[in-house]
Amino acid sequence: MLKYILLISISFFSAFNTQSKNTPLHCCIEYGDSLNGDFLATTFNNKTYHNLNDAIKNFKSVKEILLYNYNVIPEELACFIYLEDLEIAYCSGEKSLKKILRKFKDLKSLKNLTLFRNSFINYPDEFDHIENLETIYIDGDSITNIPLSIGKLTKLKAFALSDCINIDLKQVFDVLRNNRSLIEFEYSASNIDRLPDNIQQLNQIEWLVLYGNKFNKIPTNIKTMSNIKRLGLFDNEIETLGIDKTSLINLEYLDLNFNPITNIPEELTYFKNLKTLEILTHKNLKINVFNQSLHTLLDINLIDNNTLNNKDIAILNKNFPNAVINFK
Repeated sequence: MLKYILLISISFFSAFNTQSKNTPLHCCIEYGDSLNGDFLATTFNNKTYHNLNDAIKNFKSVKEILLYNYNVIPEELACFIYLEDLEIAYCSGEKSLKKILRKFKDLKSLKNLTLFRNSFINYPDEFDHIENLETIYIDGDSITNIPLSIGKLTKLKAFALSDCINIDLKQVFDVLRNNRSLIEFEYSASNIDRLPDNIQQLNQIEWLVLYGNKFNKIPTNIKTMSNIKRLGLFDNEIETLGIDKTSLINLEYLDLNFNPITNIPEELTYFKNLKTLEILTHKNLKINVFNQSLHTLLDINLIDNNTLNNKDIAILNKNFPNAVINFK
């Protein structure tokens, strides 16, 4: 499955509950004997093959494939009819990718696709041939836009971009607005401090991840996206939330890890459905008494906040009377 994600995976895909939770295949590569590149296939019973021809002999059992440093994407991939996860890493050969995507129309089981630091400038507009694709993770590519055919994937649930600093996000949102099944979106490690307004076209999104950017508060143009339940702002420049009682009214999970927050903001009490809060490694976190308590919060992770004393903990218990507070 994809990284996490994630994330933080190499990014959150970071964080996604799909492929993003697992170790990326390219982190597991053992060099095989391919003259073209390196190959790793994993079967449903966890047997591995490091040679494409050996895997083809057992094609019915192959669940995951990694291609690493290939100059030409092999057409033989189309024979793995039960393949669920494919990662293409450090590869080149845009023309061969176009040809193989067309052949993927017979791969009805392929659900997860990772494209990691390839030398492609443009991806071919052939993604709609993978009709059952559910997750796409693109990391470290120099592409400026995404193929329009991605907008035709009716089963796409999660889409992530990480370290794609040249991408036109407005174009991305215009394409993804057609994916009504899409519920998870990530744009990480790209040093942005604002989002295009047309992100609001993705009003069905439930999980939004913006790790490793430069936001100093929750982006204004996502506050009215009422379907967002999980928001990841790991490693930004958040000092204040900048919200009111009409913002993100269904938010349940908020990740503020590794931001320069100096106190737990009372603005959190606007989130009437918030259940989990992450604020890790803030050594000098100040704890203030809120004017009102937040009873919905069930978990607070304050790992490595070593300066908190018994008085601070008592205030936390008053502010969040139903929460379990984790310090380790």
